Amino acid sequence: PRRQSLSQRLGFQATERIQSDNDDTASQASEGADSVDRSSSPALRARAIRVECVEMCGTNVYVGTSHGHIVQYTINVPELTSDKEPERVCVQSVDLKLGGKRVEQLIALPMLNRLVVLCGSTLVFYTLSDLRAVSSNSAPTIKGVSCVACDERVDRTSNGVLLCVARMREISVYFVGADVRLEQQVMIEYSVASLCMYGNYVCLADTQTYKVLDLARIRSSGLDQGQLELLPTQQPRRDEAGRVVRPPRPRTLVVGPNEFMFLTASGDDTTLGVIVTARGEALRGTLQFPAYPVSIVYDEPHVIAVFATGRIDVYDTRSEPRVVQSVVGDVPDLMRVRRACVCAGGWVST
Repeated sequence: PRRQSLSQRLGFQATERIQSDNDDTASQASEGADSVDRSSSPALRARAIRVECVEMCGTNVYVGTSHGHIVQYTINVPELTSDKEPERVCVQSVDLKLGGKRVEQLIALPMLNRLVVLCGSTLVFYTLSDLRAVSSNSAPTIKGVSCVACDERVDRTSNGVLLCVARMREISVYFVGADVRLEQQVMIEYSVASLCMYGNYVCLADTQTYKVLDLARIRSSGLDQGQLELLPTQQPRRDEAGRVVRPPRPRTLVVGPNEFMFLTASGDDTTLGVIVTARGEALRGTLQFPAYPVSIVYDEPHVIAVFATGRIDVYDTRSEPRVVQSVVGDVPDLMRVRRACVCAGGWVST
């Protein structure tokens, strides 16, 4: 029999019903839907819950859902060579009360007992131990956020880290310690769709180009002297029928000290992973993906890419990048892997 994915073994289901005040109505609809294709029912489809992001800290797994909740699990994962199933306990589920919008990103800061949460363009801070909202006096709510990144130069177990937050045509750097305080603001020309940070350098993708920002140089000499443009980001196009086709969301990630990778489409419908230094110099080699990854992470020295089909490719980036492992599962759509995150013991897919 096929070995279950970690998300299945943890008990996550691709869809489940949301409890609400309208459960009686939902029950009646369900009872009368025996002859109806559930996947085509707008009411039932609207009630589907999906795993949107996942973060792992020690033996705790934090899951962000499509309906604005965080679910915390404690898990005991056996050795990889063992046939035993992971033991998991659902500790709690918390409603963020942000209009039921999807949880886009979670960042755990264990030494600070903080969980950074991006939900519906709102950045909020929760305690990691019991998922309680942190007082706005020490950690203000930040609205209008498109993406957020933690400084990868500093271990997240330290007593203070930098967060890089992108808002409408603005990059803000916050120091997160006992309190959250603003350290630097940079006004930019275009909105940001993706960013990552290593020390004084931020690699980002805006609506026009991929860029590297040197925050130290910007502080001393201004944006023009501290901004390096790389390649254009993908733009909307029209297909043969004249319909507008929007490109996938740009992606950037840190792949080493002052080293970044970003994704760009090639002419034959494949996707390239370009690795550059903070000075924009091409480094190591270029990764070639068979399609645009829906999720991608770096676990030194490997890049793990997840594709829409559920396929997972692992690339070794130490010399000429190459695929060292592929996981191809013939599973139904609702059971396909869609996300990956890096944890202390390796990486987790959901």
